Amino acid sequence: MAKQRIAVLFGGASSEHEVSCVSASSVIANIPTDQYEIVCIGITKKGKWLFYPGEVENIANGQWEKHPDCCPCMVTTDNTKKGIYKVLSDQTLTFLPIDCFFPVLHGKNGEDGTIQGLFEMSMTPYVGCGTCASAICMDKAFTHVILENAGINMAPYLLVKRSDRFRPEQIAQKVVDTLGFPVFVKPANAGSSVGVSKAKDENELEQAVKLAFAHDSKVLIEKAIVGIEVECAVLGNQEPEASILGEITPANEFYDYEAKYSNPNSELHIPARISQELSYQIRDIAVKAFKALGCAGLSRVDFFVTPAQEVYLNELNTMPGFAGSSAYYLRYMDPHNNDALVSREADEYWRNVDLYIGGTEHATGHLIYSRFWNKFLYDLGKVVEPEPFRKLVNQGMIQGRTSFVYRIKDTNTFVSEELKGDYDTTPIRVDISLVDNDVLDTDGFRAWRPDFRDAEFILGKDGKYRTGWAVEKMSKSMFNVVNPDDIVERYGADTLRLYEMFLGPLEQSKPWDTNGIDGVHRFMRKLWNLFYKGDTCLVDDSEPTADNLRSIHKLIKKVTADIEAFSYNTSVSAFMICVNELTAQKCRSRKVLELLLILIAPFAPHVAEELWHSAIGHDSTICDARWPEHNEEYLKESTVRYAVSFNGKARFNIDVPADLDAKAVETAAMSDPAAAKWLEGKTVRKVIVVPRKIVNIVVG
Repeated sequence: MAKQRIAVLFGGASSEHEVSCVSASSVIANIPTDQYEIVCIGITKKGKWLFYPGEVENIANGQWEKHPDCCPCMVTTDNTKKGIYKVLSDQTLTFLPIDCFFPVLHGKNGEDGTIQGLFEMSMTPYVGCGTCASAICMDKAFTHVILENAGINMAPYLLVKRSDRFRPEQIAQKVVDTLGFPVFVKPANAGSSVGVSKAKDENELEQAVKLAFAHDSKVLIEKAIVGIEVECAVLGNQEPEASILGEITPANEFYDYEAKYSNPNSELHIPARISQELSYQIRDIAVKAFKALGCAGLSRVDFFVTPAQEVYLNELNTMPGFAGSSAYYLRYMDPHNNDALVSREADEYWRNVDLYIGGTEHATGHLIYSRFWNKFLYDLGKVVEPEPFRKLVNQGMIQGRTSFVYRIKDTNTFVSEELKGDYDTTPIRVDISLVDNDVLDTDGFRAWRPDFRDAEFILGKDGKYRTGWAVEKMSKSMFNVVNPDDIVERYGADTLRLYEMFLGPLEQSKPWDTNGIDGVHRFMRKLWNLFYKGDTCLVDDSEPTADNLRSIHKLIKKVTADIEAFSYNTSVSAFMICVNELTAQKCRSRKVLELLLILIAPFAPHVAEELWHSAIGHDSTICDARWPEHNEEYLKESTVRYAVSFNGKARFNIDVPADLDAKAVETAAMSDPAAAKWLEGKTVRKVIVVPRKIVNIVVG
């Protein structure tokens, strides 16, 4: 019998692109090649479909796009020809039949039924839930309507649409009249408790609604159900079956994001601590819901059980399954082990991940897979830590800086931002790739869309077209998505890395704004110039000066403390100050510059490694260098600079020994030759000494 041809799709124009690639590698490696022929189709971050004929290993490491034989491809929508067209180098098309598509895609256009709709239009078999089931299960409002119609008990709720968000009093009154407090407020189309909060009164309700609307245009307000939370998996197609129940004991008041992913005190009990009779009842409801929503393959169903044994279905989640790729963090410990996921020796040495940083999607959705696998493997005695990550930082919703152009109404003429007040204009979002420091590439804009081909521009006084801007959710629809590859190509990976850390505290949501990246890039050039002038190496074996030692040891102390506190943005500021000081000091000492490279290596590893070898002269990697410790003796200042003022106006500076008392500082200021012209013919009425800062002499 001929092998069936399976097309595995991976990547995708989604923030889960990399995870999808690793997951797909796992799937491909486990498809039996004696039964199936595997075809690999990669989707780039920009949404381009490519036929990939290369090695599976290069999918996981992100190198697949560089394969010379990659070529564009597309799914045919002609249901008489099930398969793909490959676009060859001479622009001719060749058809490749496909028996079944396996979309191993995470996030947008992967789990919401969008791509399944494409396959259904071509009438090609595929793996996963259908279009309708996926879309409905993502929308909690529709889930409520269908399941309640099927006679399945769910929490009473209100649906609030975006047009209602400016009427908080009316929303609150409806809650009081129909539900009562407390309530849960959640976005209709979000999972993993993202944007979900509990409101106990009207003030909390208003804030909860605002938070939910930040994630979706529809918001559900549900009556809070007091009880335990249980869940099960449902597997199958025509005759699905439900797994045994698990019971969740949250560490917090409810099973919110922090309780799920950060707090180790949350507990999972399998089987759930309920009667066998009630367990069977809940499993029957789960299967009924699965069928009512038209699901297939696998879904997870969540319930609340009250003390009175009342059962409420909370939500149903369609998911492709727990792919082995979710244990990728273990493979990093032992990547070349072909006999086991990770050896005991490597696991004992590395243990768990120190710090996991991600936005809302990574720090919620992906971690449920990782935690599942880790706990599963821990219970089997295969790993040594009960949790995969020691610390988690959720950076929240990814935001971007949206740029706007201003079209004069009923024309195809655009006016620069500073002049828009003189005209009746309509703001239009413009692709961020066409904007550099708020200056529009007008030729690129004309080529961007056919309707702008004949656009005319009224420029500002500087002869440039300047755009307006606003901070919005990063989204393709807002044209504010920034491709990191483009930043790396222009500025280098180290500049991107430093700038990301420089944007602000890790735990805070902040907009991506490339306008400030030029400053970080200039800093990197200034760092390089400490070591080289052109092709000439400046580093020598001179002994460090006292100022050199003070600058570098001040940096050691600051960066060490900042790393421990995850305060990387202030570390970058400290690097900039230190490099400026060493530049002004004309520091060339190998002993000092070597320490500088060790400190900056975690922040700018590529440049640090290059200078470590070429300028300092080491043969081994900088990764093996010992982290330095600061010496307090070097931080003691021998002199202090005072600003000397007369009647509050600064006139000159004096440098005096740091251990001088106030009276001695006053004498030094009064006796300085520069003071003579300000004292001549005047009477000193008062002298104020601010320690280590200023001397103010009041004369009359």
